[in-house]
Amino acid sequence: MNWAKDHLIELDNRQFADNDKHICVNCIEDTYLKKWAKQSSTERTECDYCHKIGKTVSMENLISKIMDAIKLRYDDAANAGASWDGREGGYQCSTLDTHDLINFEIEDCISSNSKVIDDIVDTIYDCAWCKKDPYGMTEREIYEYSWKYFSNLVKYNNRYFFINDKEDEYGERYSPIDILNIIAEKSKNLGIVKILPAGTTFYRARSYKPEDIQPYDAKHLVAPPSEKAKNDRMSACGISVFYASDSIETCKREIYKGKFSKDKVVIGKFKTLYGLKYLDLTAIKNLELPSFFDTEQFDTREAILFFRGLNTELTRPIEELENIEYVPTQIFAEYFKQVVKLNGIKYDSAKDKGGTCFVLFFNNPQCLKKLKFVDYKCLN
Repeated sequence: MNWAKDHLIELDNRQFADNDKHICVNCIEDTYLKKWAKQSSTERTECDYCHKIGKTVSMENLISKIMDAIKLRYDDAANAGASWDGREGGYQCSTLDTHDLINFEIEDCISSNSKVIDDIVDTIYDCAWCKKDPYGMTEREIYEYSWKYFSNLVKYNNRYFFINDKEDEYGERYSPIDILNIIAEKSKNLGIVKILPAGTTFYRARSYKPEDIQPYDAKHLVAPPSEKAKNDRMSACGISVFYASDSIETCKREIYKGKFSKDKVVIGKFKTLYGLKYLDLTAIKNLELPSFFDTEQFDTREAILFFRGLNTELTRPIEELENIEYVPTQIFAEYFKQVVKLNGIKYDSAKDKGGTCFVLFFNNPQCLKKLKFVDYKCLN
């Protein structure tokens, strides 16, 4: 009798029923769960789904693993503190039943076998699933909201003294300086702060009119003098920096002004004289996203998802941007230059799909000391 009572308590705590079936590795789709199943399988039995003999794990163990990941993010609304109002349709927050949670909310595919999914749905207790904090934000949502707040603040309200702006009293928004600090810390943790070796080749293009002085030497092909530095994605008007690419074609596309432009183009070739530390935004899209079910990598997964959205914001096509839209990215770049002490940022070209650009934080005289002018090419 005690065993039966204890078992009922166990079922209630774990939130899924008994299931005596077994599943083989080949019937599991998710890479993390597949690897876990290989390491956890201890016997060769018949899979209840493909009916092949091989190494299997119990469905109970698999569902327990899935539930660990679900409980990191969701809870029964009855336990999560969600308000109930029968006159207003029930729980006063967004909820999901078990079917929708498994089939539509979880991004990673557990199995392509519909019978496996049906068994998982049938085994997990049905309830009104909601976020663990039904009225609050997840940490990633706080990051996203904090960045949006920072962007709007420096564009429309407080451009130069935002450092005094504090986090909100409810703890659902970081201060502007804190979100920049968080981005810097997570950039290092994700391995996208890198070292560019000495001898790295860069190309920088300049257009000029036939009547202009021909920019064929290093002095005219490096970063412009401060008085000629224009407003750009990673630098404000008057701030001289070295924009370049590792591709001649990307350089051409970045300065292309239209089919009928009469401007001539010169491309200078440079090599770095020193190793340079830089932020590689182009690496974000190649970061391996941990599985939804890998609870140990939960924070890393959330950070990568945040950085993917941030990178899209930082590298929007130039045609979509007005001058004021550059302000957050300019401050972002200045922060990594002055606070993190980086030498530059690598980012995806907005004009050449697949191409990459660099901004190196060297002004005109610094370029002449830290970059070696190798050659130039006049394209027209």
